[in-house]
Amino acid sequence: MTFGLVLLRTLPRHYTYNSTYGLFPFFTPETTKQNLTKLKIADQYDFKRPSEAPIPKPLNNFTAIKHVSNDVTKYKVPYGPDMRYLTYDRGMFLIFDEQPLHDNDRQLAFHALYPSNDVVKGHADYYSKKVRELIGCKSYKFDNIKGTYVDILDVINKSAVHWASENLCGITMKYEKNPNGEISDEEMYQKLAVLFSCVFRNTEPYLGWSLRRNAKAASDEINGKIKANLERLQTPPIAGPIFLGLKAKVESVTGQTRPSDTFHKALLASKKPIIDLVALVLGLCVGSSVNFAQAVCQMVNFYMDGARKKERDHIIELASKSDAESTQLLVGYYREAARLDPQFPALVRIAVTPDEVPQSGGKPAISVKPGDRLFCSYRNAHLDPNSSRTPRPSILVGQRRITPSRRQEPMAALA
Repeated sequence: MTFGLVLLRTLPRHYTYNSTYGLFPFFTPETTKQNLTKLKIADQYDFKRPSEAPIPKPLNNFTAIKHVSNDVTKYKVPYGPDMRYLTYDRGMFLIFDEQPLHDNDRQLAFHALYPSNDVVKGHADYYSKKVRELIGCKSYKFDNIKGTYVDILDVINKSAVHWASENLCGITMKYEKNPNGEISDEEMYQKLAVLFSCVFRNTEPYLGWSLRRNAKAASDEINGKIKANLERLQTPPIAGPIFLGLKAKVESVTGQTRPSDTFHKALLASKKPIIDLVALVLGLCVGSSVNFAQAVCQMVNFYMDGARKKERDHIIELASKSDAESTQLLVGYYREAARLDPQFPALVRIAVTPDEVPQSGGKPAISVKPGDRLFCSYRNAHLDPNSSRTPRPSILVGQRRITPSRRQEPMAALA
């Protein structure tokens, strides 16, 4: 390991991933800047003198978290630069600080993706069918050993990737039942995983350079395919009914239609530049693919624990039923697992103005100043016995009773 990496690894609060002081510790700053300028790559580096970043301040109750999360003018997300880097410097509502722009972009995305309850049900049905299909594809047997086996975590991971790829990006998956797809589901999973890590988990300076490089390669490929699908659906200004009829017929016969077409057409109707729509789609894909799979995998792991056999048996019983009450109880079981073992235990915000963050339970307000990092711990907030979000009693899980809950968990940063 080079001395530069030692600095970045042992002093992560002092050096950024592209700090010239950390990467080139044996050169003077002036010499380093001259050399990088000659190579025409100086814009990729940080020439600021290292300084100690403040220790994050934890927020452990929903009063404080809500105060910070709902004020985008005083508290910014830390992953804006990485998201812009992956989306042609466009970004999407996850990083927009201006309230109208954030809200309008978010409204466009969700109205295009979920225009009606029937469409929402269609997405749920897609997941149901895809999970069953992949269980069949990926099941296997051992010689002289009874039973059929399947890596259920792999099924969960690939189901989420199939949904995001086909319904958001318009990319057909290559897998056991479709050997002619564009990208294998395993390769797509790896690409989405590195994108998610680059945006939301890029916290280790010594890994930042390689992570961003790999993520940029993945985003360029996926962005290109999203852009091609949007351009395919664009209607020429002079198109008439005859042209549109022939176009629809050709696409139907050649199999060019995609599950994402309706979603993409709704986005195109906004008249926003295609490059902005590409950024929006990629952002949605990053925030609703591998992290969703991770949340479900952790839920499965939670109830596979031997101490929760009683709850697991009840879940199996409920899964065989189709009535509304059983479905809602299953939702309650999932949300309880998500509360106790969340996929995303915390979100970070950075203060840009002085403020006093209120807390519940009679605790004093937290004073913050510009540059302070706030660690919004949803895990701790969900374990707060004074939280008003405690569900009404219904089912006993461990030592806590749960009930079907309609509140949304912050499993992804889709705020």
